[in-house]
Amino acid sequence: MIVAPELDPTPFDPCLSCDHDACERVRALDADLGGHLADVTDVAPDAADRVWADRMLAALRRRRRRVAGLEAVAAQRLADARAEIEGWLAGEMSKAANSTDWLESQLAQFHRAQLAADPRGAKTITLPSGVLKARKAPDSWEYRDEEAFVAWALGSAPDLVRTEHSPKRADVKRACQVDPETGEVRYGGEVVPGVAVDGGETTYTAVTE
Repeated sequence: MIVAPELDPTPFDPCLSCDHDACERVRALDADLGGHLADVTDVAPDAADRVWADRMLAALRRRRRRVAGLEAVAAQRLADARAEIEGWLAGEMSKAANSTDWLESQLAQFHRAQLAADPRGAKTITLPSGVLKARKAPDSWEYRDEEAFVAWALGSAPDLVRTEHSPKRADVKRACQVDPETGEVRYGGEVVPGVAVDGGETTYTAVTE
C-alpha cells in the first residue's frame, strides 16, 4: 500500500539572499502547493472516477514542476561555483604547464645530443632524480582509401583481406516467426538456433506536460 505523502512545512529557501529566477519560481510554487495535496489524499470511491484521477494528475503535475524547479536552482548554483573553480584551475594549470614544457624540452634536447653521440648506450640515462628514456614509436600505417586497397587485394593478394558475416537483423525479424506456445523462433517451420525473443512489457505513464 502506497501512503500519500505529506507536504514539507519548511518553506523552500536555498539562497538566503539571491535574485535567481529559478528560486523565485520554486518559492511561488511552494505557496501554491499548500492546499492541493490535501484535496486528493482521500481514497477514490471508484477506480473509474475520472474527476478524482484528474485531481491526482494535477497534484502530480505540481510536484513535478517543483522537482524541476529544485533541479534548476541546484544546476544554477553548481554552474556558478564550477565556473569560479574552473577559472582558478585553468590559470594555475597554465602556469604549471608552461614551466613543465620548458623543463621537458631542455631534457629532451640534452638526451637527443647524448643519443646522437651513443645511439645504442644512451637510449636510457639513469640519473639520481629519475630516468630519461628514448623510445621510437612504431610506424603508423594509414589506409587513406580502403576501397581502392580492397579492390587491388581481391585481385592480387586475397589473403590480405577478410570477409565478415553478421545477421541482417531487420531481415531476420521480417522473415521469421515466433511460436506462440514455445516461444521458439522459426523460419519456414525450421527452428532457428541462437535467437530468442523477449516479449515487450506494457508500461503506464502519467503525462502532465
